[in-house]
Amino acid sequence: MRHEEVHIHQRKRKQGKKALEPYPSNTPIVRWVDRLVAVTAVVYPLTLLPQLYQIYSTQSADGVSLLTWSLLLLFTLPLVAYAFVHHDNKLKLMYCAFFVIYVFIVAGIVVYGGS
Repeated sequence: MRHEEVHIHQRKRKQGKKALEPYPSNTPIVRWVDRLVAVTAVVYPLTLLPQLYQIYSTQSADGVSLLTWSLLLLFTLPLVAYAFVHHDNKLKLMYCAFFVIYVFIVAGIVVYGGS
């Protein structure tokens, strides 16, 4: 057996052992959490827009750390990969949005100078 075939076989065995919950769930609390996560996946990255607006509207990145935002950008890459590997659309949306915003913030810090 090739490596890919072994991996697929092991994955199917693991999947076969657990009963997957239907989607949408039959449980009201799980449906509520699912909706909450869907809203959070959109709203959470938007919390960074004030920082982005401040950098570009004032054309100054004084007091904004290039190191911090660069590390946030760097560590978002594995999260984006995880979301795509696991085919989780909510995570894809959220982490890709974070990635794009981080890119613009880091670019703004580089262009307008920061600490």
